[in-house]
Amino acid sequence: MDRIRLNNIVLYGYHGTSLPESQMRQKVEVDVELRVPLERPGKDDNLEETIDYTKVYSLVEEVVTEKKFKLLEALAHELALRLLSSFPVQEALVRVRKLNVPFAGNASNVEVEVSRSRK
Repeated sequence: MDRIRLNNIVLYGYHGTSLPESQMRQKVEVDVELRVPLERPGKDDNLEETIDYTKVYSLVEEVVTEKKFKLLEALAHELALRLLSSFPVQEALVRVRKLNVPFAGNASNVEVEVSRSRK
């Protein structure tokens, strides 16, 4: 299966389990991988036969910036389901990273990855 990837989408949202986290806008990075057959659009060079990347970006931006989630797992799950329901893809893999790690320790980020597919 072919893949379309949008890597390192940087957005700001209100996500976290603690009150300070959920009230302070935080930087979130998102990677999206869509598994879809690309032979026909590759051959025909026609946007109508493939996924419009700008629409994928807009959907990710809407979910990350307009909804609040306590868990990165819930944010990634919602993104994957919305991508599957909005585009003709077989599988959506989503990675969500939060750079401001909400615990004492030495880690550059926390990342959650989910993969959802059509049944």
